[in-house]
Amino acid sequence: MDEDIKNSFEYIEPKHDYLEIFSHIKKKIADGVFSPGQIIPSENELSTCYNVKRFVVRKVINKLIAEGLVFVIRNEGYYVQDEIINVRIRKHSNYTQSMIDRKLTPQIKIIGINTVYPDQEQMKLFSLSKTDLVWDIYVLRYYKRIPYFIGRSFIPQNRFPDFGPDFQKSKSIHKVFNKLYGIKPMRTNSICRATISDKKESRYLAIFENSPILKVTSINTDQFDKPVEQCISTFRSDIVRINVTI
Repeated sequence: MDEDIKNSFEYIEPKHDYLEIFSHIKKKIADGVFSPGQIIPSENELSTCYNVKRFVVRKVINKLIAEGLVFVIRNEGYYVQDEIINVRIRKHSNYTQSMIDRKLTPQIKIIGINTVYPDQEQMKLFSLSKTDLVWDIYVLRYYKRIPYFIGRSFIPQNRFPDFGPDFQKSKSIHKVFNKLYGIKPMRTNSICRATISDKKESRYLAIFENSPILKVTSINTDQFDKPVEQCISTFRSDIVRINVTI
């Protein structure tokens, strides 16, 4: 623990009520003892400082997260909330451009690029048979090194046979559609729902399992209103706010 922060905890009375501890840490954040983007003491350190069991500290942390005061990066620690990421879902919005607009370099990790058989919904959406294939493009995207959403795109292979390798090179779905196929995808439908993270989603997003997340399922079409992509985006809900304008 940072020595100055450690000193700020000295000589405090033992606190056993988690709400009392929550208020104490909240005040330290408000007073600037813990500044935006700074990591706060670990659960073990807080347990020692407040002379309480770790399960009490975990309740405090969960409330700090729920109140939007801190966020977690699993295997690193808890950080004071720096800024909320406002995700705007519009007809022509895309990740790469949104990062450039913020004067940031787009960061992306490709989890997988495969072809799979379509499910019933995709067969109907893309007018496919059960033996046709769709590209399954699975990526993790970052904002200031924080993994904040998982993107999974399904694209009909019969219409876009080389989409997977093309995406591997450019790492931008909109760029592939636009530059190689002359299509500027338009989002025509988006459904947002709140759920909890499974084991895989938690690992990729660096959050705890069963954490609140937001899932947005969108349909993108070409200029002739023909569907070209089904996109499922999974966002951390502790640092993301979604604004949908279609």
